[in-house]
Amino acid sequence: MVAPQSPFDSKEKLREFLSQAQVEISNLINTLGHPKRLEILTKMVGGASVTFRELMAWTELQKSALANHLSVLSDKSLIEKQEKGLYQITMLGDDLLEKIALTYLESKLREQQRLEQLLKLIGKTGSYVNQEVMTMGKEKEILKIVKLPELRVISFHVKDSESPEQEAWNMLENWAKPKGIFNQPDIHQIYGFNNPDPTKEQPLYGYEFWITINDDFEVDDELQVKNFDGGLYAVMSCSGVENITPTWIKLVDRVSDSKYKLVKSHQWLEHHVDPHNTDLKTFVLDLYAPITE
Repeated sequence: MVAPQSPFDSKEKLREFLSQAQVEISNLINTLGHPKRLEILTKMVGGASVTFRELMAWTELQKSALANHLSVLSDKSLIEKQEKGLYQITMLGDDLLEKIALTYLESKLREQQRLEQLLKLIGKTGSYVNQEVMTMGKEKEILKIVKLPELRVISFHVKDSESPEQEAWNMLENWAKPKGIFNQPDIHQIYGFNNPDPTKEQPLYGYEFWITINDDFEVDDELQVKNFDGGLYAVMSCSGVENITPTWIKLVDRVSDSKYKLVKSHQWLEHHVDPHNTDLKTFVLDLYAPITE
């Protein structure tokens, strides 16, 4: 299948178009920003005509709330009301959902390709890293079960400090960023953890960052290299420094309700997903709790 040719034959033309239409595009994106509106459109994909009553049953929305969502979708020409109270998706709406689905699918395929490249670099196959996605607890939280392989890492460690995370991060960043290592997050993954933890008696504590490297990576003599055995982990994501502790608590609670058990046999970890994002309000962490079946 040949991909359709883009009407924008240069990035400059694309940039100009987006600049001119940014308000309209933003409004269209916001229209789909509500999950219920996306659910309504999904029910109509392919041209199916549905009644107001059917939509109420499917979405579990009150009459006034559903009417408001239908009005928003209709104003953006994503659906249209037909005779006898039937609603149907428009060609624009159908085409838009298909493009969104394809974009999402392509992004997931690229993630899989990057994972396969990483595994190839360390001489492992795709089955070496096992991921299981679980829906757990009354709140239906998503929990990933991940088998980390053996890792070779460079350690950046600061002890007896009031802000060891920042000091250790500065050490890591000053070494890695000039080398372009932050531009390869799939190869050079960054994990961190308290070492040691703060206590009431000793408020000063430590923090250690690990950055993964390949076996053939040449390390400066002054840097400390460690080998980590890997292990089985339960993983949850959080965004922003204020959500780290609540997410750890939620993660432990979800594991307690599962078939898995928390263990102390391997290190608790905080995976820094995007090393370029150092904004304390928006940076993303994957929290890794060590478990066993």
